Amino acid sequence: MNQKHFFIGHNLFSWNYGAKSSVFDQINSSNFPAAFFSIIGIMAEDCNYHIKTCYSMNNALFFDGYYNGHSSELMLRYGETDLIVARIEFAHKRSGNMTKLFKILKHIKQSYHLNSIVIESVQTDEMRAWCKKNNLTPCGNPNDSGINWEWK
Repeated sequence: MNQKHFFIGHNLFSWNYGAKSSVFDQINSSNFPAAFFSIIGIMAEDCNYHIKTCYSMNNALFFDGYYNGHSSELMLRYGETDLIVARIEFAHKRSGNMTKLFKILKHIKQSYHLNSIVIESVQTDEMRAWCKKNNLTPCGNPNDSGINWEWK
């Protein structure tokens, strides 16, 4: 999948707003990948709409927010065959956010006929347990940054 699947005659759009209303008042399906609206919604809610940055460029979606000293971060790479969660952190732990995100990613995978969803460099016991619970399988070689988990 590449950005031409998301945009119809529009260039990439990026923003760097912090106020709750400014981000959602500015984006629409003509200037931001529609498939990512739900993902941004989960991330924005997690950080109580304290959004530092959010943009899509070079086949990647970036989100950075904060809430009560905790980060809410996402880097999602997307290509012709895979969705790759390269960085994920939620300000609110153990509240179902990863499961909500995964449900949306599975829908995108199915809609665009992609091969897999990869969670890159899993390092924590909690994330490994989540991957096992959701039927992801280890793939690739372990390294200092952890191991990748894949859902086909």
